[in-house]
Amino acid sequence: MKIKLVGLLLYKFSAFQTNLYRIYPEKEQIKSNGDRNRVKSRARYVWNWLENYAPEDFKFKLQNEVNIHLSENEISALKLLGIRLKENEYNESTLFEEFYNISKQSGLEYRIFFSAVYRLLINKEKGPKLAPFILQIGKERVIKLLEKL
Repeated sequence: MKIKLVGLLLYKFSAFQTNLYRIYPEKEQIKSNGDRNRVKSRARYVWNWLENYAPEDFKFKLQNEVNIHLSENEISALKLLGIRLKENEYNESTLFEEFYNISKQSGLEYRIFFSAVYRLLINKEKGPKLAPFILQIGKERVIKLLEKL
C-alpha cells in the first residue's frame, strides 16, 4: 500500500496522522515488513472507522473533474491559484499566506475563496486544513484539476 494513500486515509484523523507521521514521516523510513504491516494495520482501522462510524463531514472524495458551478471571480481566483502553484514551492505557512494573497488580489472574501477551493477539490463547502491537504495530495494533482477550469 502506498504511503500517500495511507496519508490520505489518515488525513482527517489527527490522532492517527500524528502518530503515523511521527513514526514514518517519509516513506523511506518504512524499512521492514514489520513497519509496513503496522502502517497497513493502522490504515485498516481508519478505513473501518470511515466506513462504519465517521460522520459525513469526515468523508470526502477527491474530484477528478470540475462538476460545480463557480462565479467568474471564483474561477479567476482558482486559475491564479493554479499559476502560483506551478511557479512556486510552498510549505504549509507560505501556501496558507498565498491563499489570502490570492483572495485579496481577486477581490473575494477569504471564506468564499476557501469554499471554492473545497468545492473544486472535494465537492464540499469545507474540509481538512487546506494548505497541508494540498501539499499532502500533491500540488500537481491540484494543478491538473485547476487547469480544467
